[in-house]
Amino acid sequence: GTREPYLAEGPPVSSVRVVGLIGGIASGKSTVAQLMRERGARVIDADRLGHAAYVPGSQGFKELIAEFGEGILEHNLPTPNGSFGKSTLIDRSKLRALIFGPGGEENRRRLEAIVWPRIRAEIERQIAEACAMGGDSPEVVVIEAAKLLEAGWSELCDEVWTVTVADDIASERLLDRDPHLAEEDVASRIQAAKSALAESSESAVVLELDNSGSVSDLRSQVGAIWESRFGSGGKW
Repeated sequence: GTREPYLAEGPPVSSVRVVGLIGGIASGKSTVAQLMRERGARVIDADRLGHAAYVPGSQGFKELIAEFGEGILEHNLPTPNGSFGKSTLIDRSKLRALIFGPGGEENRRRLEAIVWPRIRAEIERQIAEACAMGGDSPEVVVIEAAKLLEAGWSELCDEVWTVTVADDIASERLLDRDPHLAEEDVASRIQAAKSALAESSESAVVLELDNSGSVSDLRSQVGAIWESRFGSGGKW
């Protein structure tokens, strides 16, 4: 879809092409983002922005503690008596447990209500920064975000690409990352991600990349698509 200009003054918004990058769990979004970065794209990692949204002392941190309690803090600071107390860091594994455990759907909505607006604000700031830089060659900005469509951030994009992968390969990749995961947990996470993607992607996705093969195969796909969409040197 089209997007509104981010800057009231300065270079036209057309100097920047914004690509949203989505995909299921273990699909290889980050690999595609890195391949695009190697071709000159500026990559905005929404997952990293999400973590930055609740660094200790931030407003996001305070709101998450107020919403979910101090039980979401890490327990890793030694106390004078030799035991371990709570740190000032939020434990992301505890947030995941809240989302995938009992009442997970409601907890997910509560978490997203706090974090998503902060992620969007930073995405918009970085796109505006890219627009302000101008330059002779139009810049490609990639928003790597699994929740791009659900969060409504696709309206910030000129087009959306999705990375797909066969279920068995996604399962292997997940188990490689975390050998302690139970097979049923792996299957449920893959299916949940696929369902969410299918529900929101029909009208938004411009093209798909299949990452069921090797990195070399993926590199070739990205290269061909890049050349067809943007031409050499990132121009489009």
